[in-house]
Amino acid sequence: MLNAAISRDIEVARLANEAGPEAALIYTWLIAHLDCEGRVDGDPVVIKGLVAPRVNCITIEAIENALLVADRLG
Repeated sequence: MLNAAISRDIEVARLANEAGPEAALIYTWLIAHLDCEGRVDGDPVVIKGLVAPRVNCITIEAIENALLVADRLG
């Protein structure tokens, strides 16, 4: 089950403040692609294809950075 903290604005704001607004967008859009255990493939290329395949401002590098910052923030 998803953690209730996922919906708290402070968590997404911390991610956006540290990794940029694209990171917050990636994080929130990724939720729709989680499996029933709350997991998704961690490959930035796969995430790009799932979340924003035609959104040019969301790059693979932005996804890599978002994943690194999200991991560091916990």
